Amino acid sequence: MENRNIIISSIVILGILIIMIVGFSGLNRNNNLEVTVLNTPIKIGVIAPLTGAAPELGEYITRGLELANSNLRNNIALVYEDDKCSDLAAAQTIAQKFINIDNIKFVIGPLCAGPYQAVAGTFNQSEVSFMHTSAVTPSFIQTSGEYGIPGLATDIHAEAGFMAEYAFDKLNVKKVGLLMWDQEWAFNHGKGFEDKFTELGGKVVFNEKFSITDKDFRTQITKLKNSGADAVYVVGLNFQNGSIVKQIRTLDKEIKIFGQFEIEDPTFLSMAGDGANGVIYVYPKIDLTRKETKDFIANFEEKFKTEPNFYSFVGFDALKLYDLAISKCGNDTKCVTKNILSSKNYPGVSGNITFDENKNIVRDFEIKTIEDRKFVKM
Repeated sequence: MENRNIIISSIVILGILIIMIVGFSGLNRNNNLEVTVLNTPIKIGVIAPLTGAAPELGEYITRGLELANSNLRNNIALVYEDDKCSDLAAAQTIAQKFINIDNIKFVIGPLCAGPYQAVAGTFNQSEVSFMHTSAVTPSFIQTSGEYGIPGLATDIHAEAGFMAEYAFDKLNVKKVGLLMWDQEWAFNHGKGFEDKFTELGGKVVFNEKFSITDKDFRTQITKLKNSGADAVYVVGLNFQNGSIVKQIRTLDKEIKIFGQFEIEDPTFLSMAGDGANGVIYVYPKIDLTRKETKDFIANFEEKFKTEPNFYSFVGFDALKLYDLAISKCGNDTKCVTKNILSSKNYPGVSGNITFDENKNIVRDFEIKTIEDRKFVKM
């Protein structure tokens, strides 16, 4: 009899344990059949420029990720690796490490264009969901495959086109010059600007490139001045942009200078000095009245003692989107990618996030300028 009672008690305890396990596993389920992994950490790889030509961009992204990771549905462990922004071999090595050693199924990054293109095929072949954390170009969409999200920051052509339209319609600029870093990302900014500007009736009278090692831009600037351009659209990394703007102001104080959202950064101000004043640039519109955005900014400033850069907003949203998608799809990487790309008006701290049917990120923009070395809306 005693043995029988022990057996019955054991069965009851086992039943209770099973009920508890089932209950906890369904704790975060809703009408979308969300499933949250509670105990086992989900590893997400991060590929960013932590050193090299643009380490400030990697720092902005990682700080946004760090803040997001403090309040997630899932237990996520971030694994950081450095591609130096331009080291394609390093990016490929990192991809193989994530797949074969770390057993990672989700990757945020690369941020820079070259590394993204370099790892896209490898990640698709291994069914790894990955997200480019900078801007979208047509070629990024093509190489993203089934598992890639080709850009979370902006649609380059839309961003540059917005700047071109403002220049033509609001500033009465009819002739413009283009001064671009010799990389596909910058070329696409130039094309987006030129396509919209010429469509409106404007004319591109100067189009020159520069390399990452160039420091003296006086030859290009002299050609620009002689071209008769009313303004110039400059796109490069910020240590380059700042140096170019400073040299332009030395040789031509009257020409208008345009840029894209990345110049809203202390590195640019440091390099350009007072020459930064008057630069006009396009920036993604962020709803600063939204509670989540205000909380993000306050928490960022409290933790890091500085204001967030747009890439910090993007890093935060990138991890939140993956966290939400993993809750719905588990380890199904194709489902996770599709879930993120189906986002419509997702209320991110970087602004409303929508992807169209072609994988383009859809954002609203505004025009800003620099006054007394401060970034302000026009």
